[in-house]
Amino acid sequence: MGVLVIWTRNPSRSAGLAATGVVVLIAALMPPAAGAAGRYVATGDSVAAGFAASDPPTRGYVPLFFDFLKTRTGGGLDQLVNRAVPGTTSGGMRTNGQLAAARGDIDDRSTDTKVVTVTIGGNDALGGDCASGFGERDACPFVANFEAILRQLKTSLAADPGAEELLVTTYYNPSKGTPNEPRARGRLLGTDNVVDCAGTGAEIGLNDAISCRGAALGAIVVDVYPAFYESQEILISPDGLHPNDAGHAVLAAALRKRLATLPSNVFKVGRPRVARDGSVGFLADVPGPGTLSVRGSAKGIPVLGRARRVVDRAGRVAIKLRLTGSARAALRKRGKLRATVVLTYAPRGGTPRELKRTLTIRR
Repeated sequence: MGVLVIWTRNPSRSAGLAATGVVVLIAALMPPAAGAAGRYVATGDSVAAGFAASDPPTRGYVPLFFDFLKTRTGGGLDQLVNRAVPGTTSGGMRTNGQLAAARGDIDDRSTDTKVVTVTIGGNDALGGDCASGFGERDACPFVANFEAILRQLKTSLAADPGAEELLVTTYYNPSKGTPNEPRARGRLLGTDNVVDCAGTGAEIGLNDAISCRGAALGAIVVDVYPAFYESQEILISPDGLHPNDAGHAVLAAALRKRLATLPSNVFKVGRPRVARDGSVGFLADVPGPGTLSVRGSAKGIPVLGRARRVVDRAGRVAIKLRLTGSARAALRKRGKLRATVVLTYAPRGGTPRELKRTLTIRR
């Protein structure tokens, strides 16, 4: 199995999420295997970089999550790129090359990126830029930066073949049981102490901003706050901020669990039926509510036609691709069209999946 690993570490081992020190890039590269199953790209700050784990490249949450992604259940991925940089803020991620490098990893056509994770914002909370709340856009740059990060990643993922999962994580409260717990809780949950999208100003904490803006932009939100809270004291390293090995294991488990709760996007499509007018009908078996769409193209004809259906239950659904006027004219002139048809099923609350078919449409 070919494995690509790019890792960043902060050798200072300083105690803060915002520690700056010299960042060292450690890269080990082996040629990718033929027919590589897919790539996982991780981004973020020192938490994603595995800071305070006994061995970040193997005991941080990113490699632990990758261990799951390598399994058949997790998708059989075979490449990991960790671009996380300790000390990074949301603004720094946009300007220090991390975001550009991650987009380059996704755009790499030698492999298909299947999963991207984003853990960013902890240093924004520690740095004090958002002291009046994460809802004050003029005073707090986090939301604008976070939205820009997700939009740019989604742009690259949209151009990448196949289906992908973009996951964003919230943050745990490292100060539970200490005098600083109320202040840290307020920074994460806002003054109303709940994660929701109804608050304003100081009521919006970091986790509110991550959850609400992440979901609005189509990311899968992984809320790690509850998973940490019950056993917080044994999950934090001696530096008082970062997860220890057990804490990183909890983070990885939260990601695995969140993926497991996504509705199934596995669907089947029967043989196409081509009508005399060139339209193409399909019968698809879908696992639940969502949308089913179809689009087609041919040489010199980027859009043969499109169709979309809303599905309200599991079962068999019929959908028909009707040719556009220009496509019908091309069919009359050529006599036949070698078409590529892509069917997409998007489960409600889940991620889309595509099936591609190649067929010949004759007059």
